[in-house]
Amino acid sequence: VLSGPAEADPVSWSVEASADGAWTMVGASVWSVLGYAPELFPDMEFSKPLPHGQRVDLDMRLTWALILSDPTEVLITTIAWVGFAILGLMVKPVVAKYFVMSLLFMDSLVMAAGAVGFSLEGNHRDAIFIGLYSIMNVLLVLGAVFEAWLLTSVGSYGLGIYFIHIVRQFALFKYSTAAQAYWFNSSGTFT
Repeated sequence: VLSGPAEADPVSWSVEASADGAWTMVGASVWSVLGYAPELFPDMEFSKPLPHGQRVDLDMRLTWALILSDPTEVLITTIAWVGFAILGLMVKPVVAKYFVMSLLFMDSLVMAAGAVGFSLEGNHRDAIFIGLYSIMNVLLVLGAVFEAWLLTSVGSYGLGIYFIHIVRQFALFKYSTAAQAYWFNSSGTFT
């Protein structure tokens, strides 16, 4: 609960827990839940609630937005490309094309729903990242629908994914400063 003058409000912080005397960071002022484990950014500013006295609860449990955005998206994409390969081996290119288009479009809808969920949770950084990924999948589907655009859409998809990761690294989560302390130990080796 924040109280007192606004100038005294904390802007960045971390939470540590101890098991057997070893302290480990388990929470921070900014975090991302996408990927295999939460990423913590204690040097980044927390989005403070506007009215004083409002309680801020940190909940690292799985949410429906995360389930839609990460494991479900990976499952749909895997089914799409494995099915595409199997149908290709069976020499059914038209069926393979529509199969992959349908699943990539479904993937876009699932990721868009996940982005909305992240936004409703107040996790705008992950919402932007997942929303941009959803747009890239729609680009691939459009390329498959309009075959004249296929090579352009595949190339744009690759560049778009590269751009999205640059945006995530440097604009949304500022990896250039925060991750250096988190991912590297004092000897400079990767942990």
